[in-house]
Amino acid sequence: MIVERDGVQLHLHPSNELPTGHGAFWIRVSNIEALYQEYLAVDVITSSKVKAQPWGFKQFHICDPFRNIFIFAESLTEEEGSAEQAR
Repeated sequence: MIVERDGVQLHLHPSNELPTGHGAFWIRVSNIEALYQEYLAVDVITSSKVKAQPWGFKQFHICDPFRNIFIFAESLTEEEGSAEQAR
């Protein structure tokens, strides 16, 4: 299910990824590198890095204490997409 308000999309779906029994929230953002640095500075991020994905986004995730995963994603630029396809 995708919910949108004021230009913000939340993609809500069950997930079979570990850990099981959690919710996964996919949040499309702009300027993902700045958001990553902001969360890194306050120790919200434990192990995730911003990474280009083959489906055309770069993304990172955080987990809350209830084992829910929040995935932040930004569309790859044409240049980034071309570099990812070349791999």
